[in-house]
Amino acid sequence: MYAGYRIWAIVTVITIAGCTHPTTNWTQGDGYRYRELSVQGRSRTGFTEVDSQRSGIVAVNAVSQDAIIANRHMMHGSGIAIGDVTGYGLPDVFVARLSGPDVLYQNLGDWRFENISVHAGLDSATRATAGVVMADLDGDQDLDLLLTMPLGPGAVYRNLGGGRFELVPNASGLNSSYASTTAALADVDRDGDLDAYIARYKRIALADSLPPAAITWEAVLSEGEQVPKKEFQAHYRFTQVGTKVIRSELAEPDGLYLNDGSGHFAPVPWTEGAFLDTAGKPITSTPQDWALTAKFYDVTGDGIADLYVCNDFDSPDALWIGIGNGAFRHAPDHALRKTSNATMSVDFSDVNRDGIVDLFMTDMLSRDYSRRLRQRNTRIPLEGPPGDLSFRPQEMQNALMVGRGDTTFTELAWYAQVAASDWSWATSFIDVDLDGWEDILITTGHVYDVQDLDAQVIEQRRMASAPSWQAARRLLLHFPPLALENVAFRNRGDLTFEDMPGGWGFGESADVAHGMALGDLDGDGDLDIVTNRLNAPPGVYRNSGKEDRLAVMLEGEPPNTGGVGADIRVHCAGLPEQSKQMSLGGGYLSSNQLIAVFAMRSAPCRIEVSWPMGKHSSVNVDTANRLYVIEESGATHPTELQSDSPMAPLYTLHSQSEPRPEQEFDDFQLQPLLPWRLSRRGPALAAVDVDGDGRFELLEGAGRSQTFRLQGRSILDPLSGDATGMIALPISPGRIRLMVGESGYERFPDSSWVHIYDIAPNGRELQHQRIPFGLGVPGPLSVADIDLDGDLDLFVGGHFIPGAYPRAANSHIYLNERGAYRLGESLSGLGAVSGSVFGDMNGDGRVDMVLATEWGPIRILINGEEGFSDQTELYGLQSFQGLWRGVSIGDFDGDRRLDIVASNAGWNSRYDRSTKVRLHYGDFDANGTTDILESFLDPDMNSYRPSRMLADLISAIPPIQMRVTSHQDFSTTGVAQLMPSTMENAGIVETDIYASSILLNRGDHFEHRPLPAEAQYSAGISPVVVDANLDGNEDVILSQNWFAYPLSTPRQDAGRGLLLLGQGDGTFTPALQSGFEVYGEGRAVSVGDFDGDGQDEVAFSQHSGATLVYRKTSYKKGISVEFASPTDAIGAILCVVYSDGSRGPARLVTGGTGYSSQNATTTTLGFSGTPVGVEVIWPDGRQPATVKLEADSKVLLTMQ
Repeated sequence: MYAGYRIWAIVTVITIAGCTHPTTNWTQGDGYRYRELSVQGRSRTGFTEVDSQRSGIVAVNAVSQDAIIANRHMMHGSGIAIGDVTGYGLPDVFVARLSGPDVLYQNLGDWRFENISVHAGLDSATRATAGVVMADLDGDQDLDLLLTMPLGPGAVYRNLGGGRFELVPNASGLNSSYASTTAALADVDRDGDLDAYIARYKRIALADSLPPAAITWEAVLSEGEQVPKKEFQAHYRFTQVGTKVIRSELAEPDGLYLNDGSGHFAPVPWTEGAFLDTAGKPITSTPQDWALTAKFYDVTGDGIADLYVCNDFDSPDALWIGIGNGAFRHAPDHALRKTSNATMSVDFSDVNRDGIVDLFMTDMLSRDYSRRLRQRNTRIPLEGPPGDLSFRPQEMQNALMVGRGDTTFTELAWYAQVAASDWSWATSFIDVDLDGWEDILITTGHVYDVQDLDAQVIEQRRMASAPSWQAARRLLLHFPPLALENVAFRNRGDLTFEDMPGGWGFGESADVAHGMALGDLDGDGDLDIVTNRLNAPPGVYRNSGKEDRLAVMLEGEPPNTGGVGADIRVHCAGLPEQSKQMSLGGGYLSSNQLIAVFAMRSAPCRIEVSWPMGKHSSVNVDTANRLYVIEESGATHPTELQSDSPMAPLYTLHSQSEPRPEQEFDDFQLQPLLPWRLSRRGPALAAVDVDGDGRFELLEGAGRSQTFRLQGRSILDPLSGDATGMIALPISPGRIRLMVGESGYERFPDSSWVHIYDIAPNGRELQHQRIPFGLGVPGPLSVADIDLDGDLDLFVGGHFIPGAYPRAANSHIYLNERGAYRLGESLSGLGAVSGSVFGDMNGDGRVDMVLATEWGPIRILINGEEGFSDQTELYGLQSFQGLWRGVSIGDFDGDRRLDIVASNAGWNSRYDRSTKVRLHYGDFDANGTTDILESFLDPDMNSYRPSRMLADLISAIPPIQMRVTSHQDFSTTGVAQLMPSTMENAGIVETDIYASSILLNRGDHFEHRPLPAEAQYSAGISPVVVDANLDGNEDVILSQNWFAYPLSTPRQDAGRGLLLLGQGDGTFTPALQSGFEVYGEGRAVSVGDFDGDGQDEVAFSQHSGATLVYRKTSYKKGISVEFASPTDAIGAILCVVYSDGSRGPARLVTGGTGYSSQNATTTTLGFSGTPVGVEVIWPDGRQPATVKLEADSKVLLTMQ
């Protein structure tokens, strides 16, 4: 491929000269050669734009207004390719154009380029070219050209040598008549040559070829049916998603082509076994999606090229996993939980340097919040059926898919702060500052801001009076232009990115830039950039970085002479392992030079190359600033595969219940501007030994009109409302007490209730006490001996008042008087309580209460002689205002004081980790109902701004339309200006802490620490304290995910249940392989021995989904502590006593914890030394007692 390099060494130092490129000295090694790089005289990290008159790259990709009006696809621009087609040692530049001939520029060195299109034989073409790839298609060691056309067909030019080309008419097999966008190449059938995947769009959309009246639903559909008329069957499909029917215009099918080694390609049928569905069966219909980009990359690490296809509009993206014989299997439904909506491009990297491939995709969410408020969201607001894990939403935002190593990904764009980059096109990973972490570059801009809501209103008005369809189409020209600055995100090395001012020199001026290619244009070993701008000369950017680098090119054996598909890994002292695969094509309409650049701080370094046909090269590097060309001819086949054995998961799925989708309820009918649905909070879980045999049964809560389930079988009559919190305890042989909150929310204005059931082991009802809770909705339930009379009293947290959220319901304490419960104390002013747990927080022998509240703090209520007193502020917790959902107590630093772990919204949502958010509430439109207006503090405006779009606000609060005249006006208006008189008297709740956290008990205050990053990837729900690995340190299991947002807000789905292993000092390490795969909306977590094997299992409930039970994969002995009376166990504090007199962390036995969760009263303690006994502090506050440990590591505790 690199003709200027293919001179075999006879002596150690060889000289290569060509054209005006300066003489280059190469040093030959065993299977490689290298040359020194000159990086002197650099001024700054980043890029410097090279003037077009200086570079000579002046070809303009011109598109006229008439061309745009005739076919709006012409606004999508064209691409760039970089590669050495002349063989003179420096990469040349190909500029694709939509009008006029394409232009090939030869690189003369010193940032000067010459148009050699005539010499190259390319000047006569008058086609519209969208994409271009430089690739050695026939294995003759020079670069050919593959061109894609938005109006079809494509073209292939064979390189005859010296930069001269001939058009290959039909012999290539790639000359389909379909409209094509991006081409990608890889050896998909593993026969040594490059195969091609051609992404396709549509030559012209129906909206540009038929008048609006001809394509209305009525005009398209057959009468009385949801199928298109015969003349439209090739253009439309109708799909039902939930309760909505979606009409989708069909595009043209993509194509996969296999190379016979000579540059001739044969098409692969879609439905004959090359493409398999998630079950491994051949797909039965050809996809007709709107593909903008496709790219090959090995994301699974098996050495086989996988394929990602970026689709526009409502066409879903596709991740195809290569299986090695030219065939692909669709990735599992849960591999990607969400994607971008209009996905423009994709690139791959290991962004967190964990050795696993990650993906980044671009869309068009604005960075500027004011612009966001005046632009229309392009996504179709769809919601899948409750509990349907196959539903994959598409969101108008960039997507960062961080690989887990098992072909599944967690989407972290909001966490990483890369969700928005304006109207984006091409993207590339590149280590700009050469610190070992790859950064992100993005081209941006559009001819017109077609999302502008004010312009859309004007267009609709003018459309009605337009004299003709042709005149109506020209209304597009009245939309404002959308020239934008390109974007550069700097990788901070912690899975977050920084939006660099001026795009690191790449975005200092606004333009409309589409395709982008990277290459080392000046031979200094770093990557420069060329972008294809619309109606302006290409942008040429010199990389000005001065940091040490290591550049790598590959010389593959024919026919894959560029080593496409090879995996390069670089190990350097002081830096993380860096990796890059040689990927060809697949940039948005563009193709990079085949070169990889790595950071290098100090010697030694080692380059490892895994070649696509199985060979391996290893090169030691002792000096920075060199370009290495590594030769496949010198590579060897490894004698045995070097691979680490996969770590065994700690848990594996043991059983799962049948999913029970809850009845749907439209919360937004009651309050249209709710931040989330309030009806999707359950189900609860409780572990209870119903028959006294020592084996705990699992009790599952119920939704509206559903029955409770005890060990999988239905019990009791259904409640007419949702069951909220739930507690179950044996109170005597053959008798179980079940305490349940029932919500009247979905029957508003009906009341809510608290139910006290006594039931037999078979679930038969023996007794039922029904206590009215009023209009407020009950939240969590917890039990403890509050009044120290020897029985268990009940706390019912008040959550909210239906129709008046976020007004909180009162919480209540019910005292147990010989099995009957009476109201003992009503607690107001606590906020919306979503989690509760009892524990002795100050060591005075009385059980106190810790509460999680939404739009409030973690509250501590100290139990004294006169009842409970709120001492939240005294303990320093009032300032931690969060969206707290669940709370548990444990001793995480081993000081035997009870610490707190609480779940929160996390850092991967529209609630930015540092933004203050408020809910203003009141009757803003004087209609007798409670309205909500959510806002956030904008530091630039120093005021609170609305979080929702204007149309949403006006629909819910009509008087707002009297205060704003346009979306432009609205986008710069603060909440205080929307309704000045009303807002002055509005109620306010707020939050500014979103991290799921621990609060370490320091005696007179609590020290706040966010849980590890993995706990912030999604909404945390139920935190439960266990010692999962039985090492003597307390761990935390956390359920995750929250889907119950309005359709305008992306759901939180990046979790699947998390195990955090405590280190004994108040810190945690996420378990790399917990085994949990809870992809739905995790809710309660319950821990207990459900199968009688002597080990604790972990149960997760999911809203409208299956309850999943996980068991340990291996047996490790712990200390099993059982109580003679399970009711005596509640509130007891345990710890292991060691032979040296030291003690382990305190373990609290609770009656209700986490989020609507109850663990077994029999608990298992881990240990790290030589245990000799277990110390117990009983809940009545008596002095600690130590019970000697028996030989079977079991302890039976009896309260004396």
